[in-house]
Amino acid sequence: MKRYAKNVNILDLDFIEICIADCLRKKWKRKDVCIYFCSLLKISKAKFRQIAATNRKFLIEKAAISLRKELATRKLKLPPTWYRKKIDSSSHKERWIGIQNIKQQFCDYVAVYGMRDMLGRIGEFQCASIPGRGPIWGVKHIKKWLKEKDSNYFVKMDIKKCFPSIPHDKLLSLVHKYLANDNLIWLVEELVKSMADGLSIGSYLSQYLCNFYMSFLYHKVKENLFFERRGKKIPMVKHLLIYMDDILLIGSNSKMLLEASKRIVEFIDKTLGLTAKPFWSVTKLDDKRFIDIMGFRIYKTHITIRRRLFLRIRRAYKRARKYRNSVRLARKCNSYKGHILHTDSLKFAKRYHVYDSARRARRLISNASKIRQRAA
Repeated sequence: MKRYAKNVNILDLDFIEICIADCLRKKWKRKDVCIYFCSLLKISKAKFRQIAATNRKFLIEKAAISLRKELATRKLKLPPTWYRKKIDSSSHKERWIGIQNIKQQFCDYVAVYGMRDMLGRIGEFQCASIPGRGPIWGVKHIKKWLKEKDSNYFVKMDIKKCFPSIPHDKLLSLVHKYLANDNLIWLVEELVKSMADGLSIGSYLSQYLCNFYMSFLYHKVKENLFFERRGKKIPMVKHLLIYMDDILLIGSNSKMLLEASKRIVEFIDKTLGLTAKPFWSVTKLDDKRFIDIMGFRIYKTHITIRRRLFLRIRRAYKRARKYRNSVRLARKCNSYKGHILHTDSLKFAKRYHVYDSARRARRLISNASKIRQRAA
């Protein structure tokens, strides 16, 4: 069995500085960052703003020296993560978002950078929170799979409260098993223990640890779910995609897919200590049925946007036409553009002037960025 991160030195000052610089890249104006540096250097807020505008490298070096000392002596003082309730705007589900202080966020980046090799074992078609593997990347692959002749059936599963339900003991035992770096193991343990139940939604480390934990399900399906016919091993699941806690199975035979789904539910329950929602079934793929995943409805012949998301996109573009100088609305339109361009939404794009709005949004964001840079 391969073990990872043998040669990673998380106590190296340059390594810590890189992690802190990446963490602070878009956070310099935040109140908690200001409070942290004022406390660390015993300076006023006005002095911090002056240094942050002219010599950020100095601040990063001071933060790295302080953090390195705590890591080297293993006297890391992390307060418990506190939680804030939030209603998800797309699904209307109630979620508890973990709020970490800035030092915890530095440690998250150090841990993730240290574990990069181990995160390479994440499955090929696991997406979400992985650079280059977002929803649109996943949709492109599903669209390609549905064009294959023997893609006849699918199962869509969802894990109940995935992040808060991941057991600390099982997760940390896997971290111990696959990491060969005592300092890194200790840091990950400290960060995980600072979270109340399972993993915190919103933590930089949590999203990678969740993908790592779910990778064991991915490899179970890809490497173990076979049946034998005439001495040949035939996979029970033809295609598998995991989008954080959403699981999509595509197969050619309904009985095989049903049997595979039962084994997957059992593995999720007994091995991972999680619970799959019971509302799943084997569904035949035809021109009328669709796969609802990642904010899209994927048919065999075309792709549309999920209704709730579509209404939000339409509202954003209508407001952007009305309030043409709003940078906030410009950013919204820019983020939604990919959903429209990668779906069959030509009529919508023409009716709401999506392409013109996108060009205007880019100019507005660019000008706002230049003004901020001159002011700094």
